[in-house]
Amino acid sequence: MRQSIGRSVAVVAAFLLGCGGGDETKTGPSQFAVAGGNGRLVSVGSDGGVFTSSTGGSWDSQGSVTGGTLRGVAFGDDRFVAVGTGGATLFSTNNGSGWTRGESPTTNALLAVTFGDGRFVAVGEGGVILTSPRGEFWVAADSGTGNDLSGATWANGTFVVVGNGGLVLTSGDGVEWTAIQTGVEADLLDVTFGGSAFLAVGASGAVLRSADAVDWEDVSIRDVPNINTVLFGTGIYVLMGNAGSLYTSPDGSTFLQGNLLTSEAFHGLTYHVNNFVAVGSNGIFRQSFDGRTWFGGVL
Repeated sequence: MRQSIGRSVAVVAAFLLGCGGGDETKTGPSQFAVAGGNGRLVSVGSDGGVFTSSTGGSWDSQGSVTGGTLRGVAFGDDRFVAVGTGGATLFSTNNGSGWTRGESPTTNALLAVTFGDGRFVAVGEGGVILTSPRGEFWVAADSGTGNDLSGATWANGTFVVVGNGGLVLTSGDGVEWTAIQTGVEADLLDVTFGGSAFLAVGASGAVLRSADAVDWEDVSIRDVPNINTVLFGTGIYVLMGNAGSLYTSPDGSTFLQGNLLTSEAFHGLTYHVNNFVAVGSNGIFRQSFDGRTWFGGVL
């Protein structure tokens, strides 16, 4: 097991106009995921709310598109797909302005969705995995587990899903899944690929690194809040989580701690038009061009 944490202070440069006036005493609806595509950002969250933006600096509410909470969103095949509580699946072909309900075979909460190899893969509570080519009609796959599944990505010809109890599942087609023993018991919440390695993150600073999604090395950051989301962009991994936590890494092995000057939790990250965009609790959002210096406000 390894631990390597340095400290760097990421200074909040400015709060953008038009997004709560830069007054963070204001709050908005909590956001749980964000995705970019077609020059558009879509953020989803509590009460089925959807927000859209072209730059991530100012956001437009599209209202509530479903009765429950939306927990995941992805872009692929020229459309956005969102998933959430009660097995809800929705798709938008007009950049998040209008949404249509998909046909889902489950009522389990769906916690994440990704797109790869011409299909969407959604995962959720009780080990549920669904696949769909366009987000309209969904088919259940056998995950072989009852563990909650909270994160999913596609890279190097492989779907990688992570979940409770250090579980990692891999699949080449989204239908047949293989369980990987990581030797870690912490709940894993998100996974990404960048540079030359997958990085999975989770509860109490859990971080696992793998070059092939089969053999995983424990590089956890000890005694820190949950790390909820991770992304690779512009040559750097960005990890964010509860209590405004921020860590960056060039290699997925050594980490620098930053400061977002907030105690809000961050749940979603995307990279859009040379820009990291993060969303979280009480409507908070942040942007960064380098992953280290962040600015933003409230939706």
